[in-house]
Amino acid sequence: MAHNQFGYIQQCSKPLIYVNEHKYLLPSLVKKCFVPSKFTFVDKGKCGNGFSSCVMDLMPSAPNKNTIIIMPNRQVILDKQKDHSEKSHLRKNRIGFIYGESENGLYHSDKVDFDKYDVLLFVADSFINNIDLIKSHSHKIERILIDEAHSTLIQSVYREKLKGFIPLVKSSFPAAAIVAVTATPLLSQRADIVIKNTLIEQRVINISENQKECFLRAKALIDAGENVIVATNSAAIASRFKINGVLNANFKIGKTFRGSLVELCEVIQNDDSNLTILSSSGFEGFDIKNKKNHVFIFEDRSNDFETYFPANIIQIIGRSREGTNSIWWCRNTHSKGRTDYTINKVLNQLLSRKIPIEKKVSAKNYALLQKFTSPSKSKLLKEGEFLLEFDKTKWQLYKETVLSDNCGFAKHNDFFKSRGFILNTINEGSSRFGKLSLSDAKRDKNIEINRAYIKANNVYEGIYCKVITDKALKTAKRHLKKYIRRKYWEHGNITENYTNNERVALDILSNESLFNSLKKEIVSNYRKYKRQKEGSATKSYKKKVANLEENIHSILIRLILMFVNDKVSLPKKERAWRDYSLLTETSIKVIEFVANTFYRKILEIDITSCNPRILYAICGLMLPRGFYGLNKKNKRAINTLLNTLWYDDRVRTKSDRKKQKENKITALRYYGFDERVIKFLIDKFFDNDKSALFNFCAYHEKRIIENLRENIKTSIPPNDKIGLVRRHDSIIVMGEYQPPEDMLKDFEYLGVKGWFIAA
Repeated sequence: MAHNQFGYIQQCSKPLIYVNEHKYLLPSLVKKCFVPSKFTFVDKGKCGNGFSSCVMDLMPSAPNKNTIIIMPNRQVILDKQKDHSEKSHLRKNRIGFIYGESENGLYHSDKVDFDKYDVLLFVADSFINNIDLIKSHSHKIERILIDEAHSTLIQSVYREKLKGFIPLVKSSFPAAAIVAVTATPLLSQRADIVIKNTLIEQRVINISENQKECFLRAKALIDAGENVIVATNSAAIASRFKINGVLNANFKIGKTFRGSLVELCEVIQNDDSNLTILSSSGFEGFDIKNKKNHVFIFEDRSNDFETYFPANIIQIIGRSREGTNSIWWCRNTHSKGRTDYTINKVLNQLLSRKIPIEKKVSAKNYALLQKFTSPSKSKLLKEGEFLLEFDKTKWQLYKETVLSDNCGFAKHNDFFKSRGFILNTINEGSSRFGKLSLSDAKRDKNIEINRAYIKANNVYEGIYCKVITDKALKTAKRHLKKYIRRKYWEHGNITENYTNNERVALDILSNESLFNSLKKEIVSNYRKYKRQKEGSATKSYKKKVANLEENIHSILIRLILMFVNDKVSLPKKERAWRDYSLLTETSIKVIEFVANTFYRKILEIDITSCNPRILYAICGLMLPRGFYGLNKKNKRAINTLLNTLWYDDRVRTKSDRKKQKENKITALRYYGFDERVIKFLIDKFFDNDKSALFNFCAYHEKRIIENLRENIKTSIPPNDKIGLVRRHDSIIVMGEYQPPEDMLKDFEYLGVKGWFIAA
């Protein structure tokens, strides 16, 4: 017996083989795949052979039974809904489509209704959002189909709701017959049933590393009136297919791709064009029915966003439902190949008790650990506990990518062969197109030309200035100008339109002398502040000043970009229960100084004596006034004591353990801890992991801050541009705001008050 990547136990035996001798699967064959109270992984062997369509038509065994179909992407459901609206008179089952929003006013998401529909099609996000409601009807659910199971796994790396999705479905509906199906399983996915399709056309995939030659081939075919599919995640490559500055094509692309493409050329959506352009959002889940196509796939493995799995390649080819005339895979390799890590290196760091959890989840030295672990979602964890788990999915996906880099197609030959594809490598040299360079004026002009397309597709809806990590001043300026260009797409890039924040930011980032002067002024003011607070002779003063001098360049660039937006927000960097955003990298005084440069007001509201107050509240007590001593003289010593309140087992003797415990108790009493708090601390944390106390307090710290944030939101007028950003145990309020007099005074958590002061 062995656990597979889905978390269920599978027999280490060969899969069942079902043979399909027809173009499309028969309902009787599909029905055999569903076994009550069992999870079955099915490799259907061929794209577009009608597995999900069959399931939609399978009649329930009783009038009160339902079928659920789950798909990873919204576009797939929209296409199914469109097709159903045209053929609903041919279907015997009543079908509902649940994806949360309407689409251009034409198609609308249905509501979850087990009486109204026999079959309910969910996009994965909507399924998760309605999981409790669905589980309450579990006695009605006969079958569950998880479609495109390979995609569910691939996308789980960057879509939080897909993490652990298949084990969740299985555990939530143990009585249902559950099938996960794909035509293109990953190497790590082992099938319980393999469908052998006898009517598979033998086709050749021509593989080249020459982008220019592949482009010229595709261009010649398009000019000759042939149907051509171009699949790429590079807007620059797609724009090269323009004619006289106009790219006229049938686009199946995502929002980010559109945002880049409309800056590069005039874009015309033409459903009847002989050129179809796909980005990754269009690699699967819909049909191209304009007869046979020539397929050109452009992959550049030196960029993560342009790196594909073999499963993606087969799915792209499968979009041409009537078949292909030729297939060209322009595959530019990674010059060095990705590093092939050993699993022992990851596990040694993960299992080490000597490494605090906050370092495991945030320190640069443990980037490898962060790459291949995820926070545990186990229900066995007690409230406030945090546990990192080895993420098998991330590991398997990375290993498959490494194999493709370092071993070519050696591990995938059988995969392609069983699906009727022969790989034919063409030696015509390796080349990539140079970087596409376009002036800001030309990009402005292209956006002006594409206004109708931008409006129709909501290309720049919800635009805001993202905070990037690049340290180059020129890069930051270019990034800011791109944001401004996209924000003012409708009225033209006219400086009179700019907000004060945008003008200030553009002035600073465009003038290196001004930028450097601002850096010096910030460091000088910080030195003065720290000298007055700590004295210039202390190690703490020297360390903090040196750290600011080393990092001020990057910090200042990011703070400037942060303050560009009217409503300040930051991307979260959540590690355990804390958010290590930009604001945690520097002093509040530095943040205040930059805010003043933008004529912005900020207010910090922080938890008073955070960790001791939490520990006292857990014991039902109020923290005594002056707990840290006169002028907080004991604060550092108390915090150090709490951070080391665990048994150091490097000396393994009973007397040593007893002595350590006695010393900790004595120290806690010395600093005035209540006996009830001492008992709680020793009982819960002394024999626990060294990070357990930190995680426990950080968990409650997060809940306190989140509760305060919700309270503040209720006191902010609608549409007000007040930003609320967490900074460990405080909230930074960005904008003209003063909390109501009683809000902080009456704020209650764990039955006690007195948590906040306004600094």
